[in-house]
Amino acid sequence: MTMEKIIYFIMMLLMLVSCKDDINIDSINNSEKIVVYCFPTESDTTYMQIARSVPVKNYSNTVDEKAIDNAEINYTVNGKTSKIETIGKGFYKITGAQKKRDKITFNVKADGLPPVYATTTIPESVNICKPTVKEITIYDKDYSSLQKFDQVTATFTDNASTHDYYAVRVLVKNYSGSVTAYYENGAAYFPDIATYELYKNSVKWDSVSTRYIDSRCSIAEINTSSEELLSPTSEMDDNFGFSNNFYQNMYTFDDSSINGKTYTLHLNISSNASYKVSTDSGNKYYNFNKAYQVQLIRLTPQYYHFLKSLNEIRNNDMAQYGLSQISPTVSNVSSGLGLFGGWINSQTDWVKK
Repeated sequence: MTMEKIIYFIMMLLMLVSCKDDINIDSINNSEKIVVYCFPTESDTTYMQIARSVPVKNYSNTVDEKAIDNAEINYTVNGKTSKIETIGKGFYKITGAQKKRDKITFNVKADGLPPVYATTTIPESVNICKPTVKEITIYDKDYSSLQKFDQVTATFTDNASTHDYYAVRVLVKNYSGSVTAYYENGAAYFPDIATYELYKNSVKWDSVSTRYIDSRCSIAEINTSSEELLSPTSEMDDNFGFSNNFYQNMYTFDDSSINGKTYTLHLNISSNASYKVSTDSGNKYYNFNKAYQVQLIRLTPQYYHFLKSLNEIRNNDMAQYGLSQISPTVSNVSSGLGLFGGWINSQTDWVKK
């Protein structure tokens, strides 16, 4: 935390020393409820998690989530019942084809708990294309210095007739490989890119041959400073403890400012990041080269607001220090808790750095 933020926290603390919230825990509804999480998309297989809620007055750090393995589930797609299989630890496997515009409903019953139900729809996908990547250098306020990033761009067109909700994420494919560099009197073999980088300027090479051996794929963390759709916080918000991190690297936004427009996203990925795998013979680094793929996920409004509420909890430093209230997460499960949200994904081709 920077000194500027610390000063703001002290100021807020002095402002709030006389504030007091009296909450009677006994007045809160302490009955157990069914908790369901399920996120259907275009697929033949969907997973559902079912558990009992833990009443506030009974909560402690030692209480585990109460998984339900004997629930009665009716899951329908456009009125047609799907096959359900119990996996264990509260998880269920649902099989049956699902596609865009399908209306999906579930009803769940469990012994001693009020039955719950929810409905969602799988939205239509939005095409995203024209991926590019270039290296940029920008000032990173988190590090208070200039930092190098790979800026990945991709373009999509929003539907003007609907209010749309999105998440974007960037997949990065890190390669391992080898380099053979040729010069007048012979050649030199480098088993990885790090070794080649150490010696590439020591000799004037006539040519360089690269060989990709293996790759690993991961979801990248995005620096949002170049993309206004992903940077809603102001400098004042930042000073008062509202940061701009995103749950599970799902970077959410809606089309309020781009409705009906063709828009190009600018997504900054650390150019120094590499992928490491621990093996019996030591660590293996996938830092030879990179390729990027942009995924644009269209969300139902309920799923979007659920992710947004998770982000607000995660980013509210003041609430975590007890200086403001934490907003509850969104739920659309009637008579219960949890989230039933449809989504659909589209992606660009891979673009290599």
